[in-house]
Amino acid sequence: MSVSIVANSQTEIGVEYQHGFGKSYHSNSIGSLYEGFSSGRSSWQLGANYSFSSGTTKNSGFGISAGYRFGYGYGNSGNIFTGVRLSFTFYKDEKDSGFTQFTPSLEGGYHYTFNNFSKGGFFTPSIAYGHNFNFGSEGSKDDEVNLFIVRMSGGYRF
Repeated sequence: MSVSIVANSQTEIGVEYQHGFGKSYHSNSIGSLYEGFSSGRSSWQLGANYSFSSGTTKNSGFGISAGYRFGYGYGNSGNIFTGVRLSFTFYKDEKDSGFTQFTPSLEGGYHYTFNNFSKGGFFTPSIAYGHNFNFGSEGSKDDEVNLFIVRMSGGYRF
């Protein structure tokens, strides 16, 4: 007697670039991304990034994020998705004081998959709408804005 288990779940690791912009606000970040898929249409993701040129304060800092995505149909080369992401960025300035920025966002995009090596790779362009909340004495109120975030990620599926 033999027993076989088929798992529909997969994992992706990759890099991500983000550009956030709002009223007198621009931010860029680059980082790593881990995404785990369940046997259904949903996935969750964890990320770590480095942000620079943030708004009027021109600070830089490290951040973490966690999110959830739901896909609307899986074909041979990808799917359309919507999701939610929570991001925390920890900024420091040259005086060694700083602040934390919390950014919840709603996103939508397309998760493109391809099989050029082993199980394949992925490329995911998306756009998100969010709001920055600053915590700490050094955060500028000018950086607490509604913003759009353009995201591009790519990497390896296994």
